[in-house]
Amino acid sequence: VEKKPEITRMLNQSKKKKKIKIKLNS
Repeated sequence: VEKKPEITRMLNQSKKKKKIKIKLNS
């Protein structure tokens, strides 16, 4: 099964955004 790079990029970006939000909140 090949993972679409676009989907993995979107997931990675969302993870990074969540981490940034947590840093801003703390």
